[in-house]
Amino acid sequence: MTLTTRPPTLPALREALRAEFGEKVRLSRGHEGALRLRVISDRFEAAADAFEIVREALATRGLELPEPTLAVLKAPADLEPGQEELLLGPLTGGTPTWADALALEPEVPPASLPSSYRTVAFWGLKGGVGRTTALAHVATILGRRQVVLALDLDLDSPGLVGTFALEDKRNGRPRFDDLLRRAGDAGVSMEVLQAEVKRALQPGKETSARVHVLGPEQADVAFVAELAGSLTPSALYRGHGATLRRFVDAAVRAAGADLLLIDARSGYSDESAMAVLDLADEVVVFASPSPSTFPSLAPAIEALERSRQARGRPRLVHFATGMLPGNEEVRRRIVTALVDLVEGVQARLSEELETPVEERPPAVVPMRIDYTSRIVENDGLILRDGLDGYRDLADSLLPPAPGPSGAPVDQGWAAKVIVEVCRFFEDHPSVSPETEDLLFIPPLCLQEFSPASTTAVLGDPGYAGIGTGKSALRRRMLRRPEEYQQQSTPAAPPFDTVFIPAYAQSPRDHEREPLLSQRLLERLDRDLSLSQGRSVNLTRTWADVWSALLPWLVARGLALDVSQTKLGPPLERLLGATSDDDVLAAVQELMAAPEALRVGLDSMLSRASAAQKNWILLFDDLDLLFGRSLDAQQRRNAMVAGLLTCEASWLRRSQPDSKGCLLFAREDTIRASMLAARAVHGQELQTFHQPLHWIPLDMLRLVVHTLLVASPTFAEVAHRYGATEPAVSEGAPEQIGEVLKLIWGERMDDRDGRRSVISSICIALQDANGHHHPGPILALLRHAFEMRRTDVPATPPLLAPAMLRAALPAAGEERAQEIRRAAIEEELRSLDALHGEPNLEEPERLRRSLGGRGAPADAIERLASLGVVGVSAPRDRTGLLRVADLYALAPSLGVRRVHR
Repeated sequence: MTLTTRPPTLPALREALRAEFGEKVRLSRGHEGALRLRVISDRFEAAADAFEIVREALATRGLELPEPTLAVLKAPADLEPGQEELLLGPLTGGTPTWADALALEPEVPPASLPSSYRTVAFWGLKGGVGRTTALAHVATILGRRQVVLALDLDLDSPGLVGTFALEDKRNGRPRFDDLLRRAGDAGVSMEVLQAEVKRALQPGKETSARVHVLGPEQADVAFVAELAGSLTPSALYRGHGATLRRFVDAAVRAAGADLLLIDARSGYSDESAMAVLDLADEVVVFASPSPSTFPSLAPAIEALERSRQARGRPRLVHFATGMLPGNEEVRRRIVTALVDLVEGVQARLSEELETPVEERPPAVVPMRIDYTSRIVENDGLILRDGLDGYRDLADSLLPPAPGPSGAPVDQGWAAKVIVEVCRFFEDHPSVSPETEDLLFIPPLCLQEFSPASTTAVLGDPGYAGIGTGKSALRRRMLRRPEEYQQQSTPAAPPFDTVFIPAYAQSPRDHEREPLLSQRLLERLDRDLSLSQGRSVNLTRTWADVWSALLPWLVARGLALDVSQTKLGPPLERLLGATSDDDVLAAVQELMAAPEALRVGLDSMLSRASAAQKNWILLFDDLDLLFGRSLDAQQRRNAMVAGLLTCEASWLRRSQPDSKGCLLFAREDTIRASMLAARAVHGQELQTFHQPLHWIPLDMLRLVVHTLLVASPTFAEVAHRYGATEPAVSEGAPEQIGEVLKLIWGERMDDRDGRRSVISSICIALQDANGHHHPGPILALLRHAFEMRRTDVPATPPLLAPAMLRAALPAAGEERAQEIRRAAIEEELRSLDALHGEPNLEEPERLRRSLGGRGAPADAIERLASLGVVGVSAPRDRTGLLRVADLYALAPSLGVRRVHR
């Protein structure tokens, strides 16, 4: 009998090959249309022509391999270690075009590309249908639930950054096209690329949402020229480890994002295919309102479905319609026509590919987005009334957290919470995140904080930087080092990283005593005559002092046994010092013998390596030493500059592991110290700083966290809403929003268009520079609950708006006293001169008035650096200076409120 061959289907070929050669068979169709065959079988052992064996085996079944077929056929004995997994694993090279995707046939199982984040591409056949605007609104909504990165890949018409990003005046931010070129340079490491991308990230315009925006700021001449050069599809999207995929991975890591939203180019271009077929886990298709264009969507729907079955992405496709006409009957007909077309294409393809019923796509339910005239006037801020389509779309991508569950809540719980919270504040009368570690929650800016790669943790500039949580973070690292071990210990060698308390001015009773005392540093300043001479000389002298002190601190902090180590007499005397006098004498000797110090350092480091120990020395409160005068300020700056530039500072710069110093200081101190260091070395230091900024969401997280700690009854109720301590620490806005409704009657994202109590309180508790501080919000809670004790509610909310507003002066007063305790003499005189002045005034008149009250000539500049005064808000008269509400309400400052 003669067997005839017939055009094979992929499922038939795959079944025949597995019947002949076993399960180690992989058959797929490449993006270019060719078949790719990989087989591992004993039948190829010593075979002269393995491909002929395959052809003969298929011929007996009436099948043949089509042309072209790219085959890799191996016997198990011919494989190197690990080669089997490589051959049988998914092929990830190349990126499909729309035409390629139309030729794909399903593999079993799909070759998915898992990642730690989810990617959603916003795509449409044509522009001008509101895709970018929808992405901005959806990103804002979802940014209250998790961290979102909004990425503009519509390179022909970039507009996401200009529409949605908060205006950022910083200089030196990398250009988007430069970053893409860097991503294509194999010599640039992922760590370096990630750091550069991080500098380019911009926040969204709504500060209540954790959204980062990235993309071209404008299509200028240089950028457009690159569209024919390094930004062509062949340069960015092709090949294994494509440039854009590497760039996207670096961007998501830099942003710490859980969700990536891509604004993809419209139409059937290679760029849009890359975004929706290769990068995206899910796709939102924006259909134009004209049914005459719907048939043109059919190839895209088929390509998406074929890619889903063959490659595992996109997993889901959502449909949105916008710019619909006002007539409801016409709108219904348009949506019906779209649904009929999409479901018709999906049904035909499911039959052709023999897709099992359980794997077929869900029913098509287009989300209708109703645009209004305000859509072009909202300046990138989310509209809070009327546009429910955005919320529907957001909820389809990431459903909100469920509401309360379980047994009914005891109606008397509110009274119990009031009593428990008031008792907690009585037991902790001056509670703040700086003094009580049980209340400290790291602000969201610390989610990607790595002690191993950081030189300084910075509070806000000026004395406004006090109370931002620097000291609490340091104590947390000492008491709960396991939380920071993973970020601090390199993969190789697997040494333990020890956090060493080098210096702190006010250690807690239950904390390890700092190795350096305030008395010793003050004696160094005096006895070594560091207060004499020019600042450059002070910096260089302090560098010599720190070079001698650091090995002493490391040896003590690690409790190293150096008895058998050849350290040299000067360093041995320092390590054996038992008094301040001994330390001072040994330091002076080492400063005079730098070579002995260098040899001793090498010996001591070898001993530490033998003990498999890394270390990070923690310094806090160095910017509070030596008094409160300008001279003391200059000496402090020289001391910190010396620490950054000393001979032993190579502990961080030249080592890949976790050895070095981590400073907790205000931004202005580090900035002045860097200038002093540059005067010595003639160049900028290569350091990385972590700013410690609190945003309104952090303040609200702190409110909920405080009540969870203070009241067991409240914690039990809040847990029903999912507001556990881990959820609050990770910044889950939806759970926080629901629980805030129990505290003061409103959620975070009220949608009635008016300013909420939550918004008003957050604005009132920020300084003139827009900075927030955790101390005032806790003071507000303490005083508001004390007022509530005399008027206990039977049901929520726990705090009425009137009580929150009545507690604002007490919160402002506590912040004013924090400033007074840390301010230098010139700043205190400036604060005192404000007494009796209005909270809104012309700058020149205010300057004359302050001068007449004994304030220094630069009083306004000093008050501005403190965050006390700033430019008036837009709704006030322009050209005026305004005392921030936080300070204008403080009774001791005596500011006369004549406005608002």
